[in-house]
Amino acid sequence: MKNRVTTTELVAKEGYKYIIGAFVVLALAVYWGFSSLNLILLALAVSAIVYFFRNPERISDDDDERAILSPTDGVIVSIDDEYEDRFVKDDCVCVAIATSLEDAHFIRAPFASVFKAKNSLHGTFLPIKNEKAKSLNERFAAYFEGEKGHKYAISIIAGSLATKISLYKETDNKIRAGERMSFLKSEFQTILYLPKNVELKKAVGEKVKAGESVIGYFKDTE
Repeated sequence: MKNRVTTTELVAKEGYKYIIGAFVVLALAVYWGFSSLNLILLALAVSAIVYFFRNPERISDDDDERAILSPTDGVIVSIDDEYEDRFVKDDCVCVAIATSLEDAHFIRAPFASVFKAKNSLHGTFLPIKNEKAKSLNERFAAYFEGEKGHKYAISIIAGSLATKISLYKETDNKIRAGERMSFLKSEFQTILYLPKNVELKKAVGEKVKAGESVIGYFKDTE
């Protein structure tokens, strides 16, 4: 069975000022009698801005309570075993997903949980493909606790166009599986730290969608 996370907003609230500004410019261009070619180019620019800030509905591929959804759109670039020393303080399965400018830019909860803690580290805004970006760029980390003792952390590395990274929720707030947690106005990379008792269903190189693609399942059934 599939589960829908709904919203009444067609675009992200972070894009309102850009979209309104773009439509004002287009309206003025029409009023001032710009040429058809210029109007077409402006209309395409407005469409691109609306598309960038799109807020798509997502239906999870499986609403099994053991399912782990992708937190972001993009391509899985690595899967490793790594010790997470900030929040989880344990060995984790580490899944890194790269989100490009063409992807939807929302970050969503991989499963139902409670937002417990956060940490920010200020830095540069190098293109995410730059090898130095992982160590020098602005980053944000958050820690969550789910039911049955499942803990996870998310680390977000900002790209060249990003601004301050934050979550919509305050600490100790509950978050539903697939719920929107944040939006970034840039390309970025998300690193998801999961417990070791998971069975991944996706591999490096596969494309995933936030709140829709199931990247794995918890092995425990109790």
